[in-house]
Amino acid sequence: MKMKMNQLMLFASTLATAVLLVGCNESQSTKTTPASAAPSGAAETAASLKDAAQQAVDSVKQTATAVANQAKDAAIAASTQAQQAVGNAAAALNNQAQNLINQAQAFVHEKKYQEALNSLKGLAGLELTAEQQKAVDDLKTTINNALGSDAVKSVEGLFKK
Repeated sequence: MKMKMNQLMLFASTLATAVLLVGCNESQSTKTTPASAAPSGAAETAASLKDAAQQAVDSVKQTATAVANQAKDAAIAASTQAQQAVGNAAAALNNQAQNLINQAQAFVHEKKYQEALNSLKGLAGLELTAEQQKAVDDLKTTINNALGSDAVKSVEGLFKK
């Protein structure tokens, strides 16, 4: 991209130089000698400079178009990469959330309720799908019921002794 900009600047400089030379040559020839009396070499030089200037203009236009197209393509590629990165990050977070939910379910199955609650705490700040949120709510209900039931059993056990 920097190289294209350098080329564009080179062409613009060449164009400006050619235009100045043509302008200077024309102003000198019109002041000093009428066009019909101008030497044929000066007319050929002016025509040659005009052709060179037109070629430079055409070249600058082509380069500018090419640079614009490359910039457009680069912007599209960057946008696509950004969208892919966001999608990948979302998928990774979704997987992380699902792993924590699965871990909490395993702890509940093993009746390790405090560990299950600790696993669910890891979900703080993560966006959950509707399905994942329902699973978390169900797990919390199960854990709270089990912990409440365990507390009642513990209290009953104190009174039976």
